[in-house]
Amino acid sequence: MRLIALFSVFFAIFLLIMSGKGAPSFSASDMRVFMEDTAYPGGVALVRIGASNENPRVFTKIGGAPREVKTFIKNGSRYAIAAISLDYEPGAEITLWREDTNATFLVQVGDKDRVVQGISVSRKMEALDKKTVKRVGEERVILRNAIAQFNANRLAEMRFSPPTNGRLSAEFGVRRVINGKPRRPHGGADIAAPIGTIVRAPAPARAALVDRHFFCGKFVLLDHGDGLFTLYCHLDRHLVKQGDELEEGEAFAHVGRTGRVTGPHLHWSAALNGAWFDPLLLMSEDGVAEMLNLNKKRE
Repeated sequence: MRLIALFSVFFAIFLLIMSGKGAPSFSASDMRVFMEDTAYPGGVALVRIGASNENPRVFTKIGGAPREVKTFIKNGSRYAIAAISLDYEPGAEITLWREDTNATFLVQVGDKDRVVQGISVSRKMEALDKKTVKRVGEERVILRNAIAQFNANRLAEMRFSPPTNGRLSAEFGVRRVINGKPRRPHGGADIAAPIGTIVRAPAPARAALVDRHFFCGKFVLLDHGDGLFTLYCHLDRHLVKQGDELEEGEAFAHVGRTGRVTGPHLHWSAALNGAWFDPLLLMSEDGVAEMLNLNKKRE
């Protein structure tokens, strides 16, 4: 009887093993954050989601709406990378999940010290009339819808070249005080440069939007694929049309001072899975690109 019982146990285990063939190699408990130091508002989180032979679709939520996130292979595993919106408070949690297994992973948002910067603008740019308020709202929707797109299999690398030559005059996430009134954190990195300075594509891309908005002035939104976009504002001149394909280093605009500005500069933003994040993470040695080793070697 004991032999029969033992045989039954081993047979049951065998059936369980066989039934699990072809199932994902990693469960939710196997996932882990690889880069805790950039998981803050305006930063990114990197999560190990499975083995290299798995290619699941992975999602997160931005503003209550599901957003697909980029995945890639590194050191024999597959990872997902997700931007963390500035709207998140430190201590909040972000959920990512695999579409195939519904395995989930929670990323806890950390904190980051931000500089406070005071600037002055004309009353016309600060006190908006009803017509302008309506225009600004519509323009925000246009950009929000644009960066929510996910065009797969275009992005090969995540190390970007500098888009222009100049001095970093304002970091991403700076707490802005405009004419003495606290405003939303700065959603881009400002590079001060003379009017007419060439702006170049930091990586291969398609010109998704080429337009002029109230705050941005003349701008170009580049789609690098896999849900990654970069935005260039306050331009003096467009050198591309919407839909144009660009190679890395190709000129597409000139630095200007259009829109709400205090002087000529390039406002540079990046978005991933529908959330804006610090574009310098695409270049920093301590940021995303260097830690993932997805970079192009420096010339």
